[in-house]
Amino acid sequence: MGANYVSRQFPASNFAAMSALVDEACAEDGANDGHSYSGSWGVKIGDGLKVVEPPSLFADMQAADHWLGNICDKWGEILAVKVFQPNTKPLKGFDNKLNTLALERAKNSSALAGVGGWGDASKQPTSLHNTVLARIKAGKSKLKQCPQCESRVAVKHLKSAHCPVCFTQEAFYTDSDRQKLVRLQSKKETLAENIRQLEAERTALAKKQINEKTPWVWLVGASCSS
Repeated sequence: MGANYVSRQFPASNFAAMSALVDEACAEDGANDGHSYSGSWGVKIGDGLKVVEPPSLFADMQAADHWLGNICDKWGEILAVKVFQPNTKPLKGFDNKLNTLALERAKNSSALAGVGGWGDASKQPTSLHNTVLARIKAGKSKLKQCPQCESRVAVKHLKSAHCPVCFTQEAFYTDSDRQKLVRLQSKKETLAENIRQLEAERTALAKKQINEKTPWVWLVGASCSS
């Protein structure tokens, strides 16, 4: 049996009021989905509710949800944490940059589809891997020799640019193809690092705005047996 992490948000309130809302949600899920291995809050009735203290105050719902999901136990209590909602205007510049980087990362991922067996290349016809395969199939040669195992493979049977005999990845890439691949992989690493750094800077700025007047909500999560 597995488990399904389910989270909900509730308005800022004292523990008793929040607990009552959680009980209502559990009862509703139990009525709709059942109380045994349903993967919803119906299985958590009677398991208890606990407010947890994060390592630092959360000002980002996605980060809070990821953290809460990692510490929830399907045999444990329902967990709740406060998530603050500071003024987003000072964060707009970060959000715009992160959206731009996210688009670049998606484009980079599409270009790398099929490389090293990663991703579904069939859905990305303009990926480097499919571009190489299309060029091979459009060529005059009916056979391609693997530089690793020296097997000669019929081009019409190739479904990728990997060797189907010794399974060498990117076996039929040219030097130019490999150079493009190195650039794409380097860009992937650079984008990941830039995104990580921007997210850290955004979180730090958001936390600086948190004070006793900052609006907040409850994030409540549970790992539900399924």
